[in-house]
Amino acid sequence: FYVTADNVTIDGFTVEGATTSSDFGYGILEAGGTSGTQILNNIIQDNIIGLGLANASSASPGLVQHNLIQNNNEAGPSSGAGIYSDQFVAKGTLTSVKIDSNTFTGNTSDAGIDFSTTDATKPATDIAISNNVFNANARGLVAFNLTSSTIAGNTFSNSTSNATADIRLFEGDDGVAITNNLMENGAGYALRISNDGTGS
Repeated sequence: FYVTADNVTIDGFTVEGATTSSDFGYGILEAGGTSGTQILNNIIQDNIIGLGLANASSASPGLVQHNLIQNNNEAGPSSGAGIYSDQFVAKGTLTSVKIDSNTFTGNTSDAGIDFSTTDATKPATDIAISNNVFNANARGLVAFNLTSSTIAGNTFSNSTSNATADIRLFEGDDGVAITNNLMENGAGYALRISNDGTGS
């Protein structure tokens, strides 16, 4: 799916097999500048990247809820992320998205969720990540320039990369509240925070 309009709902699909990077390589890609997309009750699997996340307006929040996002490891750019966003995917700032009650499993090349914005003027902001299950991903969540956001009530288990962490925060993260999460049995750290990655 390539979502190019506001207030679109994708509910109840199996989305799989996006393996050609010239055709984006996302199971679902929300076009930069759109808002209000709801991704509900889907199985998103076996793509280069599961979901490319964009939301431009706090007046029309985005929602990702009750999905199974698994095994998105096909070869290609940024492979191995269940959900991925940066300043290019979002076409600016990603704002006001709730990611709730999903299962992320087997995204072993990167992470269950990856916020990789390298431009501090275009952060991911006002993101609520709650009540999700992360199991057997390389990392549960990795973030650059994630601001004014919450990571609450999630379970992170069996992360596979011994060089990183269940929750991995790099530079630019500010005002991120991490509360009431369970982090267990990973090959690396539970939580790792540092000011490096892009060299800034």
